[in-house]
Amino acid sequence: MSDGQHAFLPPSAAHRWRRCPGSPKMEAAHPDLGDKQEAEEGNACHWIMAQMLTLTAPTVVAGAVSPNGITVTQQMIDGARIFADDVIGTLGPSWPAVAKVERRVKIPRVHPTHNWGTPDCKAWFNEHRLHIWDFKWGFGVVEVFENDQLIDYAAGCLTEQNERRAAAGLQAISESDIEIVMRIIQPRAFHPDGVVREWRVKATDLRDHIFALSMAADEACGDNPQCKPVASACENCSARHACEALQRASYQGMDIARRAHSIEMTPLAMGLELRLLREARGLIEARESGLEQQVESLIRSGQRVPHWTMRPGQSREKWLEGKDVEIIAVGQMYGVDVAKPPEAVTPAQAKAKGMPADIVAAYSMRPHGVMKLAVDDGSDARMVFGRSTT
Repeated sequence: MSDGQHAFLPPSAAHRWRRCPGSPKMEAAHPDLGDKQEAEEGNACHWIMAQMLTLTAPTVVAGAVSPNGITVTQQMIDGARIFADDVIGTLGPSWPAVAKVERRVKIPRVHPTHNWGTPDCKAWFNEHRLHIWDFKWGFGVVEVFENDQLIDYAAGCLTEQNERRAAAGLQAISESDIEIVMRIIQPRAFHPDGVVREWRVKATDLRDHIFALSMAADEACGDNPQCKPVASACENCSARHACEALQRASYQGMDIARRAHSIEMTPLAMGLELRLLREARGLIEARESGLEQQVESLIRSGQRVPHWTMRPGQSREKWLEGKDVEIIAVGQMYGVDVAKPPEAVTPAQAKAKGMPADIVAAYSMRPHGVMKLAVDDGSDARMVFGRSTT
């Protein structure tokens, strides 16, 4: 059920198989045909990060080639530096001794054989505080609060630590005395909390989450795991084009959208229907993107797909490389100033270059975003009151 390099139940997909236990078998039968370049760039960034946190490693420079053949860019280096600086700044001078970078951890508490993974960085601080970092290079925002991947890693780290203490003849530390600090670092995704986002929680408050993962894992590895379409789980599932359950849910969503209603609705009914429509739209979009990926793959391989073809899109116009001086001179001839005036880099880039955070704060501000309607799933209340539920 696993190729040896990746677990059948990988922590990186825990948000999916926790909600849809049928997804692991479906994805094994229908591997991803999407953009491999983006994934490879993410792997290259993780390699750069690991190099930075290895004392004996040489400095990685722009233009170098990573082990997977990706050319390193300055943006990758800057993103990896944010991660490395956060690890070093959090752990202090003792970081080389306690930071474990990309070390595999087994997670028998969730499943004895098919759940294991590799945290980007983990560290025990004074044996009563566990730090777990995850580096995300993509543009899609990943929330840290109640993040299933990090919770899965935490379950494995807790077991690993107790086994280590038992082997040394030491008594296990009670989970009620352990705080877990989880951090997601995502340099290229805008989030009101910034590129470094943190969730602190007592180990005991994760028990319900770990139990839910364990129950889903048992079903996923059973004889007849069921696919249960949920927009957040289906969005990036490689089998979404072949999933009958998602197809049926999408058709149902289209049917709901076509119905005409002319009734006075209570706030409760209105809120419920809007949420159902949002969920249906998410399922339809997941199904659509999966079919788009398959149709594009077929057409590129030379097959004909009725109703569809491939046409070149229109890219943004840009200047020819190396012509800046000439272009500026021509603009001046026509009385047009096309030179870009000097400007400061972004506050995040300034901090990445070494400008003190307090100085940056004195000269920067974070404007309020536009208020948008959002589904209330109760997570805001749980964050405020420290309650953890499944």
